Amino acid sequence: SLDYAYMASEGGEKAMPMLVVRDRLTKMYAASFLKAKGIGDPYGTCFLAGFIRALGYRRLEVMSDGDGEPALLALVNRTVEAVPEVEFIKRESPVGDHQANGEAENAVREVKRQTRVLKLATESALGRRLEERDPLLAWLPRHAGDILNRYRIGEDGKTADRRRVGREWRRPAVSFGEKVFVKPAWAYRRKQDLQHRMIEGYYVGHHSRTGTVLILTEHGVIRGTGIRRQPEGERWS
Repeated sequence: SLDYAYMASEGGEKAMPMLVVRDRLTKMYAASFLKAKGIGDPYGTCFLAGFIRALGYRRLEVMSDGDGEPALLALVNRTVEAVPEVEFIKRESPVGDHQANGEAENAVREVKRQTRVLKLATESALGRRLEERDPLLAWLPRHAGDILNRYRIGEDGKTADRRRVGREWRRPAVSFGEKVFVKPAWAYRRKQDLQHRMIEGYYVGHHSRTGTVLILTEHGVIRGTGIRRQPEGERWS
C-alpha cells in the first residue's frame, strides 16, 4: 500500500510531498521526501522500485488511494515499467472511501509519528531548530521507516527486517544527525596509504540493501563503512 503525505511546521512554507509505502506480509515501511509528486520527480520512481526489489517478490498487488490522485497513479505506472521482472496487480480504493486503503493511512500515521520523535531528539541534541529546508530534515522520513523496520517487534516476536531476510539487524545503532567518522567506499580503491581514509560527516542512516553507512557531508550524502563515533563532547557541534 502507498500514499502521499505532507509534514509542515506551524507557520512554515509548504512542505515537500512525502511518499509512504508499506508491505502487508513483512510489515516493512519505506518513506522519503520528494521534490514533486507523480512523474515530476524521477527519484520517486527509483525509490519505490528499489524498495520493491528489496522485498524480493515476483508477484505483487499494489493498493493506492483512488481519490482522484493522478500523481500517485502516474508513479505506480512508471514503477511498473521500471521493474519488469515483477508481475503487478494494480488496485485503487473506492473514491471517497479512505478506510478501504487503511493500511496506507496507518503507515502514514506511524511514519509521521516516528519522524516527529527523531526531529525532536535531533533538535534537542543540536540545541537548535531544524528548518524545513535543512538537509538533515530531508533524510528523516527514510530513517524513520528504517527504525520501524529494524527495531519494532511484532506480535510474532519478529521485526519486519527479520521477516524479510530471516535475521535481525546487527549494524551499530547511532543517533540520527550525530557527527561521526566513516571510511568512504572509494578509500578501498586508493593506493595512497598516506592519505586520510576517514571522512567526517553527519549520520543519516544505513543503506537498507547494502548495509553501508550514509553520512551527510558538505559534498552531499556518501556511503561508507567502518563507522567511528567521536568523543561525546564533539558529537553535536
